[in-house]
Amino acid sequence: MKNNLPNTCILFILFSISLSACNFIGANVEKKLTEHSLTLVRIEKPDSIGEITINNDGTYLKKPDTPFKLPTESSFIHFYNDGVFISFDNNQYSTGKWFYSTADSIITIRGNVKKETLLKLVSIQKDNFKFKILEVNKIKSNDDYLLFYSQSTHFEGQTKDLLSLNENQWRIKPIQKESNEQIKQRVLSQLKYHIDYFNMTKDKKQTYFETKILQSPFNFYQNALGVPHNYELPEEWVETFYSREDAEKAADLLRSTIKNIDGVKTHERFTETYTEIINKMIDRLLI
Repeated sequence: MKNNLPNTCILFILFSISLSACNFIGANVEKKLTEHSLTLVRIEKPDSIGEITINNDGTYLKKPDTPFKLPTESSFIHFYNDGVFISFDNNQYSTGKWFYSTADSIITIRGNVKKETLLKLVSIQKDNFKFKILEVNKIKSNDDYLLFYSQSTHFEGQTKDLLSLNENQWRIKPIQKESNEQIKQRVLSQLKYHIDYFNMTKDKKQTYFETKILQSPFNFYQNALGVPHNYELPEEWVETFYSREDAEKAADLLRSTIKNIDGVKTHERFTETYTEIINKMIDRLLI
């Protein structure tokens, strides 16, 4: 697989957290960090960012904007008990390994590239975490950039964790062109993810679903699905394939599979109709 850690996202790569001023210590910190996913709810930047001052000679000087890329609000990270680290930020899915040192309360996360971000865990209060950025890719922060995370079960179903690596291999862009069979298997994984996600929203009695989580190729209609023309394919879906050519092969496969599907019942929940259609598509692909 191609390195899936974007250079622009600071939480997709290696980062360390120095733990201090917390309500949890030692193993309690590790247990708290791994309980659930964390979602970024707020970012606080220094008041001086972008500030304009006047020099002695009368010229204007604007203080530089943030010197490094910040994560996106509402993005997710997860520390897993088996040492796997996951980040999902603006349709960018990233994996790494994390290590915890009880002696000095340091968490280190390593990805496939030599990138580094240092964060200081300022506090843990109930389900809320406050981090201060210390350094990003050897760029030290001389100002206070604070990241506020809260625990989240947004991706957790009754039997599956839809943020886990096992459920999201299809999001990781291949490092080389794939065969027709590999493209089909990638499409099958994407379709199965749709079903798992829709089932999770039903179990939670959720009255909405989020297309940005699905990274879906479909157009969603009332009790119907459609596959757009190649020139209209969503870029976030195309990016899950090695090339646009491979993505268009996958789209052709979807179109041929969804064509002439009949006998679909009308359900009260649109997502149940979508699930029925997609199950029929999967059956056709498995023939």
